[in-house]
Amino acid sequence: MIVQRNIVEDDDGKIITCIIESSNILKTEFFAHRNRLYVYFNRGKVYSYGNISEEIYKNFEEADSQGEFLRGEIMKKSVKYPYMKEFSMTDFELKETKQIIEEWKDNQE
Repeated sequence: MIVQRNIVEDDDGKIITCIIESSNILKTEFFAHRNRLYVYFNRGKVYSYGNISEEIYKNFEEADSQGEFLRGEIMKKSVKYPYMKEFSMTDFELKETKQIIEEWKDNQE
């Protein structure tokens, strides 16, 4: 479930950032002008997936489970959506993002 969504548009294009309450995904960044989706996993690893159209990204956002959509529609089609490991989040980034999710969960009760 999407907890927080931000869109930034500038001369280079549109970037959509989402913080996600999920057992596996922590955050995503979609660079529409590059058709590239960055997925930040709960353990801190970050992978990028190429050839992601705005339509595929919209379907990802609207899915009942972003994790299941990522596994079934993107990760299993690695020829169509090539991926690569990019980097690892810092402990501070992990803690800060998880805190946003916890605050959101507290406000849902």
